Amino acid sequence: MLGLAPVTHVIEAIGGAFLLGAFFAAANAVNFLRRSDTTDGTIVRAETYDMHGTFKPVVEFFHEGRRYRADGRWGVSEKSIIVGQRVRVRFRLDRPELARVDRPVHVFATTIALAVVAVVFGAMAGCVAYVDASG
Repeated sequence: MLGLAPVTHVIEAIGGAFLLGAFFAAANAVNFLRRSDTTDGTIVRAETYDMHGTFKPVVEFFHEGRRYRADGRWGVSEKSIIVGQRVRVRFRLDRPELARVDRPVHVFATTIALAVVAVVFGAMAGCVAYVDASG
């Protein structure tokens, strides 16, 4: 034993916090789905998502005679965004400005990101515990 148990516990706690965050993000996404409707929108441009060369689609749609914009919550290659393409948009009925491209990866983007980080911390904790036990 190398005495790494406290390190393992800290890593587990951090991973647990990210997992808890993923749970709340999933609950928020489900709440969004329950309070929303869909309509067709049109991709009007590709907007820079991050410094790694990924982009997110910007989509315009109409609800009750007003124009709104939605964007993707996940970066994709610019080649996959076709300006003028019709896509489904999901929006809150009470607040249409809170809209997202209606694809699971865009609706659950935060949940996915937090869950992945939680899994990474869980794997790190397992590795540290293994090294501690075999050391």
